[in-house]
Amino acid sequence: MNELRIITPDLSYATAISALIVSLAPAFMEPDTDPTKFLESVSPEAEADYMRDARYFYRIALLDDRFVGIVAIRDYSHLTHLFVSPDVQNSGIGNALWQSALKEMRTRGTKTVTVFASPQAVPFYVRAGFEVTDDARSANGVRVHPMRLDLARSA
Repeated sequence: MNELRIITPDLSYATAISALIVSLAPAFMEPDTDPTKFLESVSPEAEADYMRDARYFYRIALLDDRFVGIVAIRDYSHLTHLFVSPDVQNSGIGNALWQSALKEMRTRGTKTVTVFASPQAVPFYVRAGFEVTDDARSANGVRVHPMRLDLARSA
């Protein structure tokens, strides 16, 4: 069947969103760092708080009604989450989520989008038109590359 739907989640998805992010964290956490702050920032409670906050825009991907991915942006200009379940990565779901967020940002007149990309995600963002803007750094135990997309140039 493989029906993909991108929808606005309700608060009942906060636990599943947190669980997906936490399950993927070992791939992008720096070794020998304390993950406490990062894990607190993506706890079910934190995700529910973000979802209630008007500054955040969330969309989830459902594949045959199974939750498989999340995209979230803050202030319609900073990508905070883009995660896809490992069993369906490289199937276009990440791109579908990104396109949903991008459409919303363009509708709202966003000029520039930023993201702190994990090393593994940099190629995805480069393909989407982002450029690395600074040296990699560590934030809460996660190695990130600051990146930016100029929507006016990529229109």
